[in-house]
Amino acid sequence: MMKIFNIIIASLSIFLVTGCEDIIDLELDNTTPRIVIEANLDATHQQIAVIVSKSNDFYEAAEQVKVMNAVVELKGENGETISLNRNDSGIYEGMDLSVQQGEEVTLSVDVDGVNYTAIAKMPSEINLMTVDTMKFNLPFGPAASEESFQMTTSWDDVLGEKNYYRLKSYRDDVYDSGNFSVINDEGLDGNKITQPIRSRFEKGSKVTIELLSTDQAYYDYFLDLDGSQSEGLSSSIPYNAKGNFSNNALGYFGAYYTSAITIQL
Repeated sequence: MMKIFNIIIASLSIFLVTGCEDIIDLELDNTTPRIVIEANLDATHQQIAVIVSKSNDFYEAAEQVKVMNAVVELKGENGETISLNRNDSGIYEGMDLSVQQGEEVTLSVDVDGVNYTAIAKMPSEINLMTVDTMKFNLPFGPAASEESFQMTTSWDDVLGEKNYYRLKSYRDDVYDSGNFSVINDEGLDGNKITQPIRSRFEKGSKVTIELLSTDQAYYDYFLDLDGSQSEGLSSSIPYNAKGNFSNNALGYFGAYYTSAITIQL
C-alpha cells in the first residue's frame, strides 16, 4: 500500500527549504549549541541554497544565530567541486549547476575547523500530470454560503525504482506552510499516483500545486519529523529529526526536481 504522511510544522526557529519558505521546528535540550545545516538542491533550476546556524539552549527565546564564516562546497561524482557564496541574508548559494538524475553529490560544510558532510542522490525527474478541482459548499457555519474547492493531483510513477514525493500548495502566490504531504510509491511502482490536497481553496483564488520528486534523505528527514508528532511527543520533550550530516550536525541535505500547475478558480 502506498504510504502517505501529512505533516504540520510549527514555527519555532529556522527558516529554509524550497526557496526558503518552510519553517522547521527544532526542539533542543539544554546542551552545548550544535551546528544546524539546512541544504536544498533544486535540480530543476540547477541551484542550491544552504543555511548554517548554531542551535540555542532549549530554554532561550532568542533566534538561532546564523554562521557567517562557513566554507561550503558541493562536489559531483566527476570530482568537480564548486564553492558556494554567501549572500546578504546569510544563505550560501550555488547557481548554474550541472547535476544529473541518479548522480550522487556531496555537500561539505566547514565551521571553525570542523567538517560536516552529507550525500544526496539525485532522484528521477517526474512531472505533475493533472490537478482536478471539485466544488463544494459547507453546510453550516460562517462560510456556509461561500464556494470552496478541493484539489486532487495525479502523476505517473517511474517503474523499477523507489520514488519519494512531496506536495506543496500556494494560494495567490503565498506558500501554504500549514501542511504538506510526503509520499512514497510502495505498492504503486510504475503506476499512476493520485493524491488529494488537504487544504480548501476559495473561489477567485489563484492556486499553484507543486510536486517535488525527492531523494530518500529528504523524505526520511520529514517523515521522521512527522513521526515525532504522530506519536504524541510533547513540545516540551526535546526531539530532532534524524538528518544525514556527519559529526552530529542537525538538519539535512536533500535534493529534488519540481513540477507545478497553476489554476485560477
